Amino acid sequence: MREQLGAPCASLADVPFSGGAIGYFGYDLGRRLERLPSIAAADIDMPDLAVGIYDWAVVVDHGARRTRLVGLGRDPRTFAHWTKLVERLESGAVKTGAPFRVLTRASSSFSRGAYADAFRRVQRHIRDGDCYQVNLTQRFQARVAGDAWHAYLKLREINPAPFAAYLDLPDGKVLCSSPELFLRVTGERVATKPIKGTRPRAADRARDRALVDALRASAKDRAENVMIVDVLRNDLGLKGTRFGCGTGQCGACFVLIDGRAVAACDTPLWAAVGKRIVTVEGLGTPAAPHPVQRALVDEQAAQCGYCLSGIQVSAAALLVENPAPTEAEVRAALDRNLCRCGTHNRIVRAVLRAARGE
Repeated sequence: MREQLGAPCASLADVPFSGGAIGYFGYDLGRRLERLPSIAAADIDMPDLAVGIYDWAVVVDHGARRTRLVGLGRDPRTFAHWTKLVERLESGAVKTGAPFRVLTRASSSFSRGAYADAFRRVQRHIRDGDCYQVNLTQRFQARVAGDAWHAYLKLREINPAPFAAYLDLPDGKVLCSSPELFLRVTGERVATKPIKGTRPRAADRARDRALVDALRASAKDRAENVMIVDVLRNDLGLKGTRFGCGTGQCGACFVLIDGRAVAACDTPLWAAVGKRIVTVEGLGTPAAPHPVQRALVDEQAAQCGYCLSGIQVSAAALLVENPAPTEAEVRAALDRNLCRCGTHNRIVRAVLRAARGE
């Protein structure tokens, strides 16, 4: 796919899409990355991955009531057919098709009793420590007739979600409607905007404060506010941040939030909204390591390495705040970082060495 897309190009500031890849990644695609048991029946005849490469697009700005035809021109056919594309848009022709109808009542893949039993099994697995989260879903199906495009238009009318899509694929059609932004990557900035565990904002300050207090008082909503370490490791694949004690006492999970070393295992994601998070991966690279990283290697301070990620982060934060610390100040700054291998003295020497620029 990367080869088909070619080298990245500059995007237009006010156009969300001017060409590229659009498609879906199915849940079962994970079986190509991890060893997972095959339990469910493969009864949906659609591929695990379906992605199309598009060289042009029609972008409709409903707010500004403006429609634009945009394209990259990487495919020579794009500009060769440009005039015909413009004429087709100016003709005002609309997609026609048979009205969409639901012919039967929707039926679930679970009976009420079976769903309750499955829910109780999930609770038992969580209590036993087998897992901490399960996506327990049920499938609803019904017989339908007509053009699925009209079903999508009706769906948008009923639920005008900001993240919706209609994919007309050779093997089937996909309609989706989501109010949540899962991930948006812009340069080095990653954004995620889940709705679970949140409250709407209010224009009135007192009302807004009441909503905040209600959110903090809700045990369910607090549980939904996943910790930063979970997002980094599970969603973004940044494994350098370790999960140690889970209470912020060992320092293995430390990251920089606006330059300050913070325990990612007990800091909810909402607490870092709008702030800059730097993990150990962001301190340096193998070709250009951070001074602390280079000094730790020179002093042979790295043993098992599990706690070292948080130590590097804490030391880097210290040297920004205090470029020439004393030994006592280094020890105080690393007081929350435990080294199970007992190389504290070498670690302190390495931080002092980095401060001296050696």
